[in-house]
Amino acid sequence: MINCYNLIGKQILSLVSGEIVGIVKNIEIKNMRLSRILAFNDESELEEDFLFDAKNVFSFGEDVITLKKEDFEIVPEYKDIKIVGANLFNQEGVKLDSIINILVDDSLKVIEFVGEQKAYSPSEIFSIKNDVILLKGTAKIIKTKNINKLKVSENKIVKTLNNKTQTLTLANDIVVNKNAVLDNNTPVDTIVSAPSSPKRTLANFSFLINRVITKTLYATNGKTIINVGSIVNEQTVLNAFENNLLKDLIEFSKPQ
Repeated sequence: MINCYNLIGKQILSLVSGEIVGIVKNIEIKNMRLSRILAFNDESELEEDFLFDAKNVFSFGEDVITLKKEDFEIVPEYKDIKIVGANLFNQEGVKLDSIINILVDDSLKVIEFVGEQKAYSPSEIFSIKNDVILLKGTAKIIKTKNINKLKVSENKIVKTLNNKTQTLTLANDIVVNKNAVLDNNTPVDTIVSAPSSPKRTLANFSFLINRVITKTLYATNGKTIINVGSIVNEQTVLNAFENNLLKDLIEFSKPQ
């Protein structure tokens, strides 16, 4: 079983080159499967995020993710994948929950969406768009006929690592976690609010050291935790950990 929360921030080791090629920034869920993984590499000359197919992963290891195939799509300013907890609504427009984790089986199929209140089966989900999940209900959806359907996704010409170009459809059915870790052996109704091993977690995020904060980060009570323009150090990472802001630290920081 794959715990998607634990993927964010992990290094990616290529079995082809024997090198660390990047760090996981987010995931993409499509058709109820772990589809692609968004990553970045501050040391790359490309200085752009890149995507790779989850099927190219050899192992989702405890310390790193290993790749059996290097097939990357360089995607400048790929903004459709966001590191936020998806809000879950019913068809009456009431917010019921926030998704904080996703459990995926070894075939990359989504098993459960774990919320702050409870876990949800994929069979309960009507749609996933950006950071919104809609539960199934009794509403009869009326679709307009005889007009071209407006698509939220759009085609873009992107570069690949072998300098070829291709058309890429940017999908929007993304759900990601933010605030909790669910261990593979933990019952779905027992959700911890933070990783149980601070030292191990902070070590995993050591790659953030010396990056520049691009947005002021606040605690849930409104207190300023990290100011824009600050240089990330060990204390910064610790503060982010204590306030469940590690994922925000990835999203809102950049190399000097």
